[in-house]
Amino acid sequence: QRLRGRGDMADRYERLAADFHQRVRDGFLALAQAAPQRCVLIDADQPAESLHAAIVEEVDRRCAQLTATP
Repeated sequence: QRLRGRGDMADRYERLAADFHQRVRDGFLALAQAAPQRCVLIDADQPAESLHAAIVEEVDRRCAQLTATP
């Protein structure tokens, strides 16, 4: 949907069938469930600016955890 909104052409991955994308999604969800301390799920259906802010917030939070002294 974002691709069409930008007017860009689909690349070779975007041209693959929906079942391929569902398998990829399922695989990433399984990784996130298996390692919640390493993975975070962020809703990509939000506007690009909100999505960017959510990603930056999570990166900042994780960086702060790494630099915090116990």
